[in-house]
Amino acid sequence: MNWIDPLALLIAAALLIKAVKTLLAQQRRLRDCEQAQHSSRIWLGEIQRSLHQQQQMAAAQQLTETAISIGTQSVRQIHLGIAKIPFAILDAIPATRDTSRAIQTAHDAIANAVYSGIDGANRLGGKVARSAIKVDPDPS
Repeated sequence: MNWIDPLALLIAAALLIKAVKTLLAQQRRLRDCEQAQHSSRIWLGEIQRSLHQQQQMAAAQQLTETAISIGTQSVRQIHLGIAKIPFAILDAIPATRDTSRAIQTAHDAIANAVYSGIDGANRLGGKVARSAIKVDPDPS
């Protein structure tokens, strides 16, 4: 039975060596996982910053588009309102009435076409800007 003790000791030593190797391998894997987790946190932070910037750009784009639209509509109404004054005066004079009405019709049509063009260009510019920053104005 004397040979059993050294054999048991040898088996125990082999198991201990195997356990130490397994432990070292697990420690390496744990370090790798911690490094991967650290990298993932960094990437997540970058993604969050990027998303925040996109949201800020989208808000600025929407504000700009709205301001241009409101401004254009306001200028259109003011322009047409001011233009009515001399046309009303000319319309009151029988000798200039027919010519004045024809000119007012042309004036109003041209003015409305110009303001509609500005409004259309603003909407198109807004669509292009939203596309460039990859933001859907209605995410639902």
